[in-house]
Amino acid sequence: MIFQHLLRLLNATVENIKVTGSILGNNSIAGIVNKIDRGGLLRNVAFIGKLQAVGDRDGNLAGIAGEIWKGNLDRAYADVTITGKRARAAGLVAKSDNGMDNFTVGKEGSVRHSVAKGTIDIDNPVDVGGFISSNWVLGQIEDNVSMVKVSKGEIFYGSRNIDEEGGYFSGNRLENDFVVRDMSTGASSYQRSKRVKEISLEEANKKIEGYNITASGFKINTLPEDTLNRTTPKSEEYKTTQDYKVERDLAYRNIEKLQPFYNKEWIVNQGNKLAEDSNLAKKEVLSVTGMKDGQS
Repeated sequence: MIFQHLLRLLNATVENIKVTGSILGNNSIAGIVNKIDRGGLLRNVAFIGKLQAVGDRDGNLAGIAGEIWKGNLDRAYADVTITGKRARAAGLVAKSDNGMDNFTVGKEGSVRHSVAKGTIDIDNPVDVGGFISSNWVLGQIEDNVSMVKVSKGEIFYGSRNIDEEGGYFSGNRLENDFVVRDMSTGASSYQRSKRVKEISLEEANKKIEGYNITASGFKINTLPEDTLNRTTPKSEEYKTTQDYKVERDLAYRNIEKLQPFYNKEWIVNQGNKLAEDSNLAKKEVLSVTGMKDGQS
């Protein structure tokens, strides 16, 4: 589904939620919340889907939260495909920060018992990391697993500030964090990147089981009004159309984006006519921009 995510979480707790779907936006986009502010807690949450940023202003782009400032994230799960033009991107959290408060280290600005999966592909990357972009300053990144494939960026932690000030403000705040052999890809350019250890998929799954993130397994029920109105879920809408072919389902959805005003019967007819090697039958169309005389 497409949804309006939270913009800010302040002095409140949000827990036990699962969100699925695709978000297309300009710059700063997150799967669940743009900012976990002072006193905010996000716990046992999951986002499964796609994020695409079309802006070029170095926005925060992350699977769960764009920014944590004196808030906390615990038991989060992201399985996300992230794409964008220019962004500070990460599989789980873009930025964490405890507000430069030595008395609340480990109590504010923390990310614990969380998992990031998926892929990140940013055309012009800004501090891109498979799990987190930047933990500056004095946040706590502890007991987490990342298995994200990063095409242009770091395998776990995205910013060079991991090594600044001898690691006191950032790098030394990474404890018991892991990437997964043959599952995680990306660079490991900084000295304190070595604090993040590589483990096998079997070891990772045992750790993840211990995190007890139940939100990822939640079933999203049909809305009562959809049942009453006999609304067909979007994932099922073409299956009842004459001449539907399951292997052409992606093609139908791509054609729908290019020709949104045609009926399902015409779209199925055109989709079935495509050559087997057509990109419309093999690759998903993420977005369409209308043009007139070469101008969008």
